Amino acid sequence: MKEHSTMPTKEKRKQTRRKKKGVQVSNKRKKKPHTQVIQQKKKQQPNNTMNHKRKKKSVKRKKRTQQVLRSRKKKNQLKKIYKELLLTMIIVVSFISVIHYFTFRIPKVADYGMVTILNNGDRLFVNKLGKLRRFKLIYYKNPQTNEKEVRRLIGLPGEIIEYRNDQLYVNNEPVVERFLEEKLQQISSTGTVYTEDFTLVELFKKDQVPSDHYFVLGDNRQFALDSRTFGYIQKKDVIGIVEMRLLPLHTMERF
Repeated sequence: MKEHSTMPTKEKRKQTRRKKKGVQVSNKRKKKPHTQVIQQKKKQQPNNTMNHKRKKKSVKRKKRTQQVLRSRKKKNQLKKIYKELLLTMIIVVSFISVIHYFTFRIPKVADYGMVTILNNGDRLFVNKLGKLRRFKLIYYKNPQTNEKEVRRLIGLPGEIIEYRNDQLYVNNEPVVERFLEEKLQQISSTGTVYTEDFTLVELFKKDQVPSDHYFVLGDNRQFALDSRTFGYIQKKDVIGIVEMRLLPLHTMERF
């Protein structure tokens, strides 16, 4: 009876051991898929990071390309603006140069022939379209030296010019030179003359100013080089009429 009773207990123990082993095996088998998922995840993680990095790089590249395009657009816009400015400047300068060539000049006095009304270094405004009239200051080219000078217009074409005792005679009639009144008053007390006597016949062997020619004198009569020394001024050599002294500013004056 004892032997019969012990046998089932042993078998039961064996069965329980088998069951436990089976449970462990089943548990191990169940755990395997979980580990596989983790491993797969671990394998997927680097792929995800790589994709993320690639996305970041692509975004950066896009930003860089956008910045480059913007900078290029700005450069192109600036180039267009500079071109337009250059074109406008060229047009303005050419327009002013054309006007300057045909209408006015701004020369600088380079002698003492017109002292005291003009001094060496004065800057003048010359009107090239002005009318030639007696006692106007004219800007011309010297026929002997080709230098540009300023003198006062005294004799017009066809006129007879003469000086006697500091008196100007035009066609044998006296003409007052108001711009010399102070000088004549100062020099009258000394017993000398401001302008030496002369006639056109004495100077040029002809009594009249030729056509298209002009007779000029400097206001500084005692020291000026003028038509008494280098002859008449041809019409083609007259550049214009001095309308104004521009510089120095404190001596600005209209003539």
